[in-house]
Amino acid sequence: LISHNSFSQGWIAQNSGTSSTLTEIFFTSANTGWVCGNNGIIKFSTNGGNNWSSQSSSTSEILWALYFINNATGWVTGNNGLIKFTSNSGTNWISQNSGTFVSLWYPHFVNSNTGWIAGSNGVILKTTNGGVIWNTQASGTSNVLYSIFFADQNNGWAAGESGTILHTSNGGTNWTLQTSGTPLLLHCVNFVNSNTGWITGFSGIILSTTNGGAGWNNQTSGVNVFLRSCDFINSSTGWVAGDNGTILSTTN
Repeated sequence: LISHNSFSQGWIAQNSGTSSTLTEIFFTSANTGWVCGNNGIIKFSTNGGNNWSSQSSSTSEILWALYFINNATGWVTGNNGLIKFTSNSGTNWISQNSGTFVSLWYPHFVNSNTGWIAGSNGVILKTTNGGVIWNTQASGTSNVLYSIFFADQNNGWAAGESGTILHTSNGGTNWTLQTSGTPLLLHCVNFVNSNTGWITGFSGIILSTTNGGAGWNNQTSGVNVFLRSCDFINSSTGWVAGDNGTILSTTN
């Protein structure tokens, strides 16, 4: 793992046009992307972030995360059970009924119809019709679940506070607890296939698995900061980002 400061090695500050806290960024291509954050803020770029324009979310709630499956279709989640959906790149954001009032931390979709959302109090929601109807799944925990990821329509993982890792092999009909080996808060989960994945969280923790989570191994990050986000493009190449401008990369 190699550590980089956020404004070195070719990183350039962009003008977001806001001083609000931005909680999530999501790009579907080198040009098209969105950010969300406090006070219902959503910003949109079509030129790689050189310019950001505001979109109306029609809410003042904190927006925690965005997920898009293409340049037009996406969802944003936030506090008090908020889910918003767009089919036109965010020109219009339409409320969906989550059936809950807990904070919804992260959505993940495998196609335009099928997706899941992880939330507080162990909430996991699933839709099979693009969010027209969201159904609650029994997670078996009341811990906050900060992240959820599916490698396909059947195999998925959720991670959260107190070292919680959950796994399903049937689309969430049943969730089982996996042994993380840590009591630390886990904030991001990412897989490249049904076997190989990583989880990051508090105190620089990075966990990895090559057997679908049957066993999780602690990797040495070399840092002691909260690692909030992770993204891998194959079994050896990935990035992790966290507090104090920390970005880590690996090619092995």
